[in-house]
Amino acid sequence: MKDIVVLYHNGCHDGFGGAWVAWNKFKSKAEYIPVDHGKEPLEGLVDKQIYLIDFCYSAAIMQILLEQNKKVVVLDHHISQADIVGISTEHVYDNDRSGSVIAWQYFFPGQPVPKLLKHVQDIDLWRFAMPHTKELMAALDGYPFDFKLWNKLRDEWEDKEAIKKYLEAGRVILQYEGRVIERLIRHIERVDLDGFPAYAVNSPILESELGNWIVEHKKAIGIIWSYKGGSIKVSLRSNGKTDVSKIAQLHGGGGHKGAAGFAFDVELGLPWVKVHAGKK
Repeated sequence: MKDIVVLYHNGCHDGFGGAWVAWNKFKSKAEYIPVDHGKEPLEGLVDKQIYLIDFCYSAAIMQILLEQNKKVVVLDHHISQADIVGISTEHVYDNDRSGSVIAWQYFFPGQPVPKLLKHVQDIDLWRFAMPHTKELMAALDGYPFDFKLWNKLRDEWEDKEAIKKYLEAGRVILQYEGRVIERLIRHIERVDLDGFPAYAVNSPILESELGNWIVEHKKAIGIIWSYKGGSIKVSLRSNGKTDVSKIAQLHGGGGHKGAAGFAFDVELGLPWVKVHAGKK
């Protein structure tokens, strides 16, 4: 393992975007490893320079990493980790910026944030303050997490003509996603999660869209879950009045007040209970 190790939030554009930023800084001098909440860190993280982007381990693990390594830098924005990021050599925490934008402004201070990352932030914080974020991010979903490819995307998203093909593709994808969501919501189930009313649906895709549909139409917590490699991955959504990051923390995860997640071994069973029709 190389001296510089970049650990980033697995499976999301913001986490990978942060890793892409670090790659533009370090290139082949570093290793880039996706990580998940609720899982133990890799072996061999000793005497390294570690950068955690859009992610932070539990306080106990952070203390071990800090004691055993040359440097531990945390660049995060999840409210569930606000009290933990300080267990580091250096940290930047900002709940108003996404992890990838924090990383850009850390590694490349004074340089304009690419539109690519601005749109990633816009959807990650669920703001949609920028025009065409939904279309562009739908198009981005069709591309793999590849550093060199993201350099190309960055350049083309800055070009008014080149970006048009992504907008067109995104519009078509959004239409299709709308039909998929219509089908998936037929399978939602009313459940109880740690005493909170919720609706759950099994889906490995469109977690945010499905979760927010439940929040808007059912006025309850949205649970979107899927199975992979012996683990159950769970995404939670709420209107922010119920802090789902605290619920996620109970299960080894974390996140924001309105969007959080966790994962657990499938053998543990689902942590929610189905509420049968007619039950108050």
